[in-house]
Amino acid sequence: NSITGEFRSTGGSNLLKNSVGFKGIEYWNVLAHSENISTRQDSNILVSKSEIILGSSARMTQLYATEIGEKYSLSFKYKFDKTNSSDSATIKISGSDQNIGVSITDEVTSWTKIDTIEYIASINNAMIDIYVTGNGTLELTDLVISKGVNDVWSPNINEMYSGAHQFDSDGLSFIKDNSKSVYNSTSSKYYTN
Repeated sequence: NSITGEFRSTGGSNLLKNSVGFKGIEYWNVLAHSENISTRQDSNILVSKSEIILGSSARMTQLYATEIGEKYSLSFKYKFDKTNSSDSATIKISGSDQNIGVSITDEVTSWTKIDTIEYIASINNAMIDIYVTGNGTLELTDLVISKGVNDVWSPNINEMYSGAHQFDSDGLSFIKDNSKSVYNSTSSKYYTN
């Protein structure tokens, strides 16, 4: 008649929420061409098993908390498919005294890792900005921003995702046979979408 359980803070050291698209583009602020942003889960995708795909002229951002004067790091893997010679993709960080980011101008057909990029925070709320200029397609996975130096992907501190469940600030969801059972703070029981 009742379910009793205990939940503890879990996950990793990633400051970004939904950093590889397990929940679509939730937690991301889409600034341009949401129709050209998608996500895909695949057991063959490196560590996280999920990716975010930005197509023609798409752009999205996410704010995350930092402490002024502390060291942070950015790491990710990507592929980039060019349609025109002028196509490019950019991943940059606002909130540091340095110009932090990566500009991708060459076509890359196999997963390529960007080694850890370190920076010192100059504001309390930094922002990651990801965008495609032109008609190229950027595939992005294992995206992590951590305090200190870290290039190993993990989910955000309060996220756990798999093909069968999702646990984050929206609640606990179980997925089976294309239906989802959800428990969250606004419901006292499970319900099915």
